[in-house]
Amino acid sequence: MAASVPTLSVVVPARNRLPLLRYLLASLEAQEAPPADHELVVVDDASSDGTVAWLTEQQPGCSLTVVPLPVQVGRARARNAGLAAAGGDVVLFLDADVLAPPTLLGSHRRQQAAGSCCVTGHPWFWREVCTWRFAPPAGPRLDPQLLADWPAFERWAGGPLAPPGAHPQRAHPAAAPFLWCVTRDLSVRRAVAREVGGFCPDFRGYGLEDWEFGYRLAAAGVSILGDPAAAVWHQAHPPLDRAAGDLARNYAVFLARHPEAEVALMTHCPPWTDMAAYARLCVAVDRLRVRAPALCAALTEVALAAGREWIARGGRPGRGPDWGAWAARWGPARVRQLQIEHTAALGDSRLRPALAALQRLAGLGGA
Repeated sequence: MAASVPTLSVVVPARNRLPLLRYLLASLEAQEAPPADHELVVVDDASSDGTVAWLTEQQPGCSLTVVPLPVQVGRARARNAGLAAAGGDVVLFLDADVLAPPTLLGSHRRQQAAGSCCVTGHPWFWREVCTWRFAPPAGPRLDPQLLADWPAFERWAGGPLAPPGAHPQRAHPAAAPFLWCVTRDLSVRRAVAREVGGFCPDFRGYGLEDWEFGYRLAAAGVSILGDPAAAVWHQAHPPLDRAAGDLARNYAVFLARHPEAEVALMTHCPPWTDMAAYARLCVAVDRLRVRAPALCAALTEVALAAGREWIARGGRPGRGPDWGAWAARWGPARVRQLQIEHTAALGDSRLRPALAALQRLAGLGGA
């Protein structure tokens, strides 16, 4: 028996993104899916650019709910407000600065009907186009009529998001699957999102709130699927809402909530600069947990210390304790066990990224 097609709520948080939001809504109007198949929930995070006034004048084909917030609450809380207002079986989170291909909503709904709990356009949604000039002379660069003729838009943009023949793929459960959970373009069952607690309201400013949400989804056993047909374009814009210190402050929240090796190692191998290298490190740590549990515990301990020092230094790495200091702290018996496991682990090439991290952070084997 075929699964029923779920109802869909598209949740868009917005703050001072009106020029880009106009294009997003135009692209949603050009969807192949009938308007009755979805609702649109726009959460305005205390914008000062007339977003609410403009939205109240719109009459899209689908149901539109505007949630105006009187004071700025940030991305995490704004998405939670949208989640609370959503009535669909599935919630599709989109950023206000994306463009939706005409197949986007139908692709998310089909994957969700097939049983996927979390669907994203990763890794195909990192391409961007410049639709609006923010510097004088400000104004549109993209003719919105192109959004109703997607082949013409793709020619204007330089080609499709995904190469021909790209297929959906599932995130490896040990390879940091939460990195695929980027709310630029992410659908999840509404009940599942609520069961894991939505977005953590402690995040402020820019960054990491969606990865932390994904971390909890993955920990709950949710499978994460990347689908090239469920990807979006990003509209280029100045970093209007990024402040110095956002990353260090939000990483402190992430680490406090999840003091595990994978999170602690983010400052050693930053996923925001090299996602693939970080994912390989996480696979090695997962294997180390099974093959050499004492080494994994030591790696977690030294990585936590390095992460906390990185936070204290405002996002700059420091020089933590060397091997002699760690050895004195752990004592002779634990050091002997670590050296035994380290010698045995050297024969497994799949453990090398984790061993290299431990060598660099604590100098294991260097004394």
